[in-house]
This record gives sequence, structure tokens and C-alpha cells, in this order.
Amino acid sequence: MSHFLPSVFAVLAATTTTAKKSTSSGSAAFLIFIVIIGAALYFLFLRPSQQRARQQRTQIQAVGVGDEIVTAGGVVGRVVRALDDRVEIVSGGEERDATGLRGARMVVLRSSIARRLEPSPSAAAAEQDAEEPDGEETEEPDAEEETGT
Repeated sequence: MSHFLPSVFAVLAATTTTAKKSTSSGSAAFLIFIVIIGAALYFLFLRPSQQRARQQRTQIQAVGVGDEIVTAGGVVGRVVRALDDRVEIVSGGEERDATGLRGARMVVLRSSIARRLEPSPSAAAAEQDAEEPDGEETEEPDAEEETGT
């Protein structure tokens, strides 16, 4: 039995030394895993949202006179005057008078602009039709008339 105790202590010492080595490598692997998860979360969630916010800020700063916008409160209007941190918009009626658009005029902060509306294809076509003068269409001569045959 006296020979048995030193061998038991030797086995216990060897297992505790091995256990310490495996926990230090296990904790290093766990730390690497946590770093990988953190990097994945950054690239999947934080970075895209930061890029969207940066893009929206540049679009809001680019809003100028004539642009149609939507405010954070849901008001739709056309910009009639742009200042540094504020814009004056006209919202409401499409009736036109000698001074321009009729409707509610209001001044809003640029930071309250939610987005700029893109003109719809039908609205762009209607604006082009309104700009073209009526009754001044000219017919192009046929190819036969030009050659004289």
C-alpha cells in the first residue's frame, strides 16, 4: 500500500497538469470563437446600418429647390427654398396662381426629412408634355418627296 500512494499522487499530478494545459487551450479557443462571432455581428449588422445612415445623410444634404420630399411626420411637399439647416416646403394643393404653387408653406429642419421622392415615370412624362408647345408639330417629308420621284 505504501508503494501504491506515490503512484496515485504521480497519476493525479499528471492529470492536473494535463487538465491545466487543456483548459488554457480551451479558453484560447473560446476567446477566438468570441472574437469571430463579434466580427461577424459587426460585418452583418452594424456596418450596413452605418453605411445606410451615412447614405441617407448625404441624400438629405443634397436636397435642393424643386425636389419633392417626405418629412419624418409624413408631410409631402416640394422644396421652394433651401437654407443650411432648414428648408421651406409647399405642401397641399396643386392649384397654380401667378406667384407659384398654392398650399401650406412650412419650414422644416433638414434632419426631419425622411427621404426624397423620385419622380414617377408618369409624372415625368406629364411634365414633358406640359413643356412642349401644342400645335407646332411639323411633319417630316417622306423619302420619295426628297428624291423627287
